[in-house]
Amino acid sequence: MYPFNHVYESESGHVIEIDDTPDYERINVFHRSGARFEITNKGEIFIIAAPGEAINLQGADINMKHRGSG
Repeated sequence: MYPFNHVYESESGHVIEIDDTPDYERINVFHRSGARFEITNKGEIFIIAAPGEAINLQGADINMKHRGSG
C-alpha cells in the first residue's frame, strides 16, 4: 500500500519489492523467469523455482529442521 511499498524493476524485468505496510511487511525478489524469494511479515521464507526448474542447495553443511506433518 502506498506510500509503504517500494518497488524497483530492472530493464529486463527483474523486480525487488520492499513493503513496509504496517502488519503486512514483506520482501520479495522476483526473477523474470518466474522464480521468486519472499520473506513474509511473520518471518516465513519462501523459495519458489521457475516452472519446471530445480532448487539446488550447496554447502559444506546444510541443516534443515522440520516441524509439523508435512
